[in-house]
Amino acid sequence: MPNRRPDPARERQWRKRLARWKGSGLKISAFCAREGVTPTALAHWRKEIAARDARAAGAGTPEFVPVHMTPPGAVGPIEVVLADGRVVRVPPGFDPAHLRAVVAALEGFPC
Repeated sequence: MPNRRPDPARERQWRKRLARWKGSGLKISAFCAREGVTPTALAHWRKEIAARDARAAGAGTPEFVPVHMTPPGAVGPIEVVLADGRVVRVPPGFDPAHLRAVVAALEGFPC
């Protein structure tokens, strides 16, 4: 299933619904019956919103990262160090678009 663009109105609706559930003191099944939604949908949106919030929190990280330069004329692989410390070694002559897709996938961002 392809990723769809987030619908801000729908997200706001679910954020409000989740806040009502948390404040209601009801079990998920009782709250969902009252709201006319399925427990599966509530669980999905609870997880989705948590993931979106986590991505948004990570978006505030600095854009600058340490860069280690090699002497001019030196030919060798490039090492890309990801946020979690993993290293991607890239040989000379790489395809930049492919590298962007690989790094995005490893970092958990949509390509």
